[in-house]
Amino acid sequence: MGRRGSPTSCLSGPVSDNGLRRAFAGEHPLHGELLRARRGPQRNAAIDLTFSAPKSVSLLFGLGAPDVEASVRGAHDEAVTAALGYLERRAVRVRRERNGVRVLPAEGFVAAIFRHRASRAGDPQLHTHAVVANMALGPDSRWTALDARPIYAHAMAAGCLYQAVLRARLSAEFGVAWTPVRDGLAELSDIPANVLRAFSRRRVEIEAEVARHGTSGPGATEAAALATRHRKDPHVDEDTLRRDWARRAADLGFDPTTVVWCGRASALTRTQEAAIYDDLAGPVGLTARRSSFAAPDVVAAIASALPAGHAIDVEGIEALAARFLDSDRVVALASSDERRWSTAELLATERRLVALAHRRRRAGRGVAEAESPSHACLGRPSLTDEQRTAVRRLTSDGYGIVVVIGVAGAGKTFALRTSADAWRASGTPVCGAAVARRAARELETGAGIPSTSISAMLIQLNDRPLQTGTVLVIDEAGMAGTRALAALAKAVDTADGKLVLVGDDRQLEAIDAGGAFRALARRGPSIQLTQNRRQVHGWERDAAAALRDCDPRAALVAYARHDRITVTHRDEEARQRLISDWIAQGATEDVAMLAHRRRDVADLNLRARRHLRIASRLGIEEARYAAGRIATGDVLIVRQNLPSHDLAKRRSRHCSLRRSPWPCRPRRP
Repeated sequence: MGRRGSPTSCLSGPVSDNGLRRAFAGEHPLHGELLRARRGPQRNAAIDLTFSAPKSVSLLFGLGAPDVEASVRGAHDEAVTAALGYLERRAVRVRRERNGVRVLPAEGFVAAIFRHRASRAGDPQLHTHAVVANMALGPDSRWTALDARPIYAHAMAAGCLYQAVLRARLSAEFGVAWTPVRDGLAELSDIPANVLRAFSRRRVEIEAEVARHGTSGPGATEAAALATRHRKDPHVDEDTLRRDWARRAADLGFDPTTVVWCGRASALTRTQEAAIYDDLAGPVGLTARRSSFAAPDVVAAIASALPAGHAIDVEGIEALAARFLDSDRVVALASSDERRWSTAELLATERRLVALAHRRRRAGRGVAEAESPSHACLGRPSLTDEQRTAVRRLTSDGYGIVVVIGVAGAGKTFALRTSADAWRASGTPVCGAAVARRAARELETGAGIPSTSISAMLIQLNDRPLQTGTVLVIDEAGMAGTRALAALAKAVDTADGKLVLVGDDRQLEAIDAGGAFRALARRGPSIQLTQNRRQVHGWERDAAAALRDCDPRAALVAYARHDRITVTHRDEEARQRLISDWIAQGATEDVAMLAHRRRDVADLNLRARRHLRIASRLGIEEARYAAGRIATGDVLIVRQNLPSHDLAKRRSRHCSLRRSPWPCRPRRP
């Protein structure tokens, strides 16, 4: 145990049971002196940081000769030390003053380090647990709890750094060859896939549990890991393990001495460095899925982008990250919290889109014949004055790009149907799209506008341009990525058409890197629909408005006052009540359960599927699919808009598939 980086610590050497318990209780591990105030039994005692070698490296460690085993162990320990050092420099913080508004650097971790050689299933799995006590010494000589936020923010970067240093160390030692790096991890290329699979029994157990319940995703995997977790056998000694591993490897025909040593690691060249920077700053780099990023994201990305096995250390990777952030490829953003950046490419795309919208004002696009809007409105006496104004502006202002912002329940779809009738009566073609195919179907059925997903439309536009003068309506445009909106705007402009972006800039954020919808709404005129017509009672409309205006306290008070909130005292009781209420409301896809964490989503879906099975609402026979098992009656959510993978076009002899949400789906934070 030691407090790394502190020369006055004296906390080093073997970990004792008493010392560990004292540290977790906020006491000095050696003599029990109280270092930090206790906050009751609910205080988090420690944070477990785990660094696990790739399966192929663990096999080299478990099956190799003693000198190979020692070298792999040394490389692993060096990589763990380097990753922990990074976390100590970048993430060890304490909080001061009321509500912890002041964050100060701290000296280092008080941590117990445990290295293990095997998984719970008894396979070779070299990994280290760094159990970090929840206390640190601040610059004011006070011991207090860690500020966990920066530790979690830097955890992924630390994991990628561990993997990169491990590859560099083994390449320098043996000159091994690696597979391409994916998600920060690479395998030794000379170890066959069937061998890796055979020595991954724990992973097979988890995958089987996930498949058995027909779920998928990180939450389902975590839930399956906990459900199948079993205690390690403390009586199995190292020699017994190694004999078993050697026997299993021989049965597979694998000889660890066949791993080829192919030379020494090489340093990164300037050309390779520039290529990495270009990739990170491009459309598939750091802003592929989000419009901004922080320094740890850059560190993780560079550690993962390095050619496998190149000779580099953590300080070298941090220097690469610093040079990237100082380059003209990125732009620093104003932020009230942590410092963040975006790429010049993404910001330039957004600026071009905003400039195009400005240039195409009063361009005479999408203008209906004089009487068409009035005739369309006459057949709909329930239209409000606000909706009529929206229809008139949409069909007569001539803007090439127009933004419609409407609160939930304001009747956007009804206004769009009226506008579409006016356009079609004038001979103007109208089509639509949305990020999700379900939203596109709702636009088609609700507004009468033929629609598809944005991804499918972008693919179609490669072969079939829009008709001249087309009005393209994008529903839930606030969830569309900036690059997608820019590509659609260019296609519409080429066709001398009109792009109508409909959504709410205060609702869900874009799935891909976004911000363009909000930028257009703030930099130019927009059509506003502010009257909520969906909620029946006035207090419900007020509560919905409070949530939109970022005043959750007022909304919660209103919901509680009208008995719309159920409070339970135990987690299991809350889950059972949620499922019971879902069943009472019909247990259909029109009744949604929402959860913040993916593992809770997976658990609720599992409970819902059990109910559907007991109620005989699922077919007896099941078909295997990539995510697990499915039966007739299962309801799926498709998370990739790829026409070639369209589940609606696939059929098995056991079941048909529909694109619609599961009973429970995650709430985007």
